[in-house]
Amino acid sequence: RFRDKLEMIVAELLSEKQHAEWLLSTTRSECTKQIAELDTQIQTMDDKKGDGARIEAGASSRKSQAQGNIASIEREGRKLLSVFKRQSGDCRSELKNLRNTVCGSKKLKQEVITIEAKQRKGARLEINDCSVGSWRPQECMNTKVAQQLEKQGIYNPQKAVSARRPLKSILHKCGPGGGIQWFLRGKVSPPQTPEYGASCPPLRLKTVCNDFECPVDCKLSDWEGWSACSKSCDGGMKRRIRGV
Repeated sequence: RFRDKLEMIVAELLSEKQHAEWLLSTTRSECTKQIAELDTQIQTMDDKKGDGARIEAGASSRKSQAQGNIASIEREGRKLLSVFKRQSGDCRSELKNLRNTVCGSKKLKQEVITIEAKQRKGARLEINDCSVGSWRPQECMNTKVAQQLEKQGIYNPQKAVSARRPLKSILHKCGPGGGIQWFLRGKVSPPQTPEYGASCPPLRLKTVCNDFECPVDCKLSDWEGWSACSKSCDGGMKRRIRGV
């Protein structure tokens, strides 16, 4: 009996040993698999961290460049504004001098005509020069379209709109080379005495318009997947990135 019991105990111990070895082998296999997965996740996070650092460095460089461009544009803008103010002052002064010259010439011409009329005992003539209204700027047009319309005597793009030619296809918003813009004005009063009064100045003026680059909006790529959490518990951080 004792021998039988001893053999039974030995058999149970062997069975438990085999079971323990199986559990150990299974646990070791699972641990190896989990370690491999964690290593893969760590490598992925390191790669994304490197990508993020490169993107951040690139963005920082572009930001610095943009700030430098903005500062340069602001300096150029202040310089142009200063030149504009100076030239505007010169222009106003020149216009004043021209008005005075025209007024003096008109008075002198009037006196000469008056003296001439008295000498020939004729009626006194009043000099009436042609006067025109203010310039009316038209919308900027596509150069080719504007040239075609000019041949037809059309200078206002609104008058060229039709079902086959919408306003959008006529106008020029931006782009190299620019478009054509007309400035128009009409006669307020024609010269009443053509042989003495000044004739009308030009009623149309053509110039280049909107010759600047078209603005380009920023476009971003799709978001990448979320990274693994930085902590296994107590709250961590996930991150994802996208490029410009």
